[in-house]
Amino acid sequence: MEKKATGHIEMILSFVIFIFFVFFLLMYVQPYKETSLADSVILGLKDKFENQNSINYTKIFLRVNELNEGVNCFSVNLGNYDGNSIVKKTDGVDVSSLYSGSQLSVSSGISRYYVFISGEFSDASSFSCPEGILESTKYSIGSIETKKVISSKSLGILKTRFESGDSNLRSELGVPATLDFSIQTSDNSFVLDKQIPEKVEVISKTYSFLVLDENNNLNNKDFIFKVW
Repeated sequence: MEKKATGHIEMILSFVIFIFFVFFLLMYVQPYKETSLADSVILGLKDKFENQNSINYTKIFLRVNELNEGVNCFSVNLGNYDGNSIVKKTDGVDVSSLYSGSQLSVSSGISRYYVFISGEFSDASSFSCPEGILESTKYSIGSIETKKVISSKSLGILKTRFESGDSNLRSELGVPATLDFSIQTSDNSFVLDKQIPEKVEVISKTYSFLVLDENNNLNNKDFIFKVW
């Protein structure tokens, strides 16, 4: 009976020692620590990348019902938005326009339009319309959609800073000095890349963003973020 009791005590002690040893490894060796840090950094990198390169993109439906005879342009009070305008008829035909303050001027006549406003677009300050503001009964504004997109111009600036070795870029993107990073699209249209050393663990995650260029081309692109 005493031998059985002694055997049970030894088994319990062995189990306790084993649990203590595992606990010691988790607390002091922390094999998960590096991966957790890299995961946290890559998420922060994505957020800062998005915040630094995002701009507003607004799409407005505009219908002009009436113009004075012989008039080939018009101006309307559109509201306050950030950026310059690109205007298309609903059949896709481009028309000249100028957005300044809250006023949109368009070189065209009675029709239905899509008005796009963004800081990505160039200023068409050379265009002007001599006509006054249309009476509100002669036009109507329909659906308005505003969303955040990635600026192609901003990506170009980011790439230039990366390739020139800008010392402030790493801290602005929240990457510690002990780690390194790369960002590129799956189609390689945008690449911030570095040689990854051998025998290092690389954490990689892919996020999708809408990218807008100055010609109003809006494309969904997959951005691959890597941290090592």
